[in-house]
Amino acid sequence: MEIDGHDITPLFDLDTPPIPFSNPAVENIQPFGSIIYTVWNTNNDFIYVGIGGVKTGVPLRQRNPRSRINQHSSGMRSGDQFCVYVQEFLVIPKIVKSGNYVPEKGLLDKLTKKYIHENLSYRYVVFQDENSIQIVRSLESKIKCGESSFGTPFLNGVE
Repeated sequence: MEIDGHDITPLFDLDTPPIPFSNPAVENIQPFGSIIYTVWNTNNDFIYVGIGGVKTGVPLRQRNPRSRINQHSSGMRSGDQFCVYVQEFLVIPKIVKSGNYVPEKGLLDKLTKKYIHENLSYRYVVFQDENSIQIVRSLESKIKCGESSFGTPFLNGVE
């Protein structure tokens, strides 16, 4: 599968097991460049597309594609839109349905981390050239709009 001449097959290859957030194996991700990744639930539903290593003005070899995956794996909402979406659309509805919620400092982040670790995994591609920021931004935008055979992602798709 290609978009704009870039092979994005690894993002959607259901024959390749995704990497669980419970053991994100970031050491296997290239140490520099820009990353695009897709997130999947246990039913292989496409729920999110994201990017990392995209800070403007940072030299290519200082762009960290691993940090975004580590951040998501933590379950902490602060500064992480993915964790906010997971909490709002997947964790809180479970709490409401159960009717069992007693406020506790940090509980929602703990529950978000638990949900991510038990239910979500990812696939990725890293680009390691000077244009990698523009490449992953463009690919993310197009995938959010449904330019893959999997449609738009559940949590951050644009229709």
